[in-house]
Amino acid sequence: MDRFQRILIYISCSILLASIGCQQQSTEDYQEFSALPENSEEVESDATTSQEEKDSTEAEKQTASESTKAADSQDDTDVAVEETPIEPLVAVKPVFGQNSGELKTNIDNKTSTSLEAREIKLLVEEPNLRREDGAARVSYDNLDLLKVLNMEPVPADAVSYFPDWLRGLDGEKVRIRGFMYPPFRETGIDFFVLARDNQICCFGRNPKVYDLINVEMRDGVTTNYILNRPFDVVGTFHIRPETDGDEIFGLYEITDAVVIDK
Repeated sequence: MDRFQRILIYISCSILLASIGCQQQSTEDYQEFSALPENSEEVESDATTSQEEKDSTEAEKQTASESTKAADSQDDTDVAVEETPIEPLVAVKPVFGQNSGELKTNIDNKTSTSLEAREIKLLVEEPNLRREDGAARVSYDNLDLLKVLNMEPVPADAVSYFPDWLRGLDGEKVRIRGFMYPPFRETGIDFFVLARDNQICCFGRNPKVYDLINVEMRDGVTTNYILNRPFDVVGTFHIRPETDGDEIFGLYEITDAVVIDK
């Protein structure tokens, strides 16, 4: 049998087998859509439920992911707050000299001297100071060298720049209002530091040398500690700079003083 005949036999057999398969296949294997089993709705329902559960699971995962991100963000915020440096509050501590009439105050002038010095110039020609019971009513603004002379920092020779009206207060009777820096006792006080505001006398900002006035009471007169409220001091005003090399730590003083607590 040659090659051509074998090919014809192979083709013939293939056609015959295909014809037999089509004749034997029953039409009962094919059903109309309407003839599907009654439980098809349950199958469809199960498929729908499965999809809903899948969607619900995805939603829960997304919610959990967002919660985790929010928590991480909050943790980052908390860490940022904890790492933020907090500037410590500094109190000014009075230092007493050898005799009870001498009171020196530590002034932190190093921060000021590290800054670029301002041009010293007169900003207040002469204030209009009124008199009360024979005393000139002055304020800390009148003694503020930044406001009066644009002076920052305060050099050791600051007094040489003072205008005549400020120099003229030396030896004058004045009345000024301020706060008492906490002394070492509550009663029988014969000297103390008068502070410009209660942020200085109660653990606040570092004062300037002109923000504090050493007060020495009149002989035989004492006062009690006045906590966290302003009061007047009447006495003789002095310009008495105290220096330590290039640093100035004292400037103003009031002697023969009485406290008017009204």
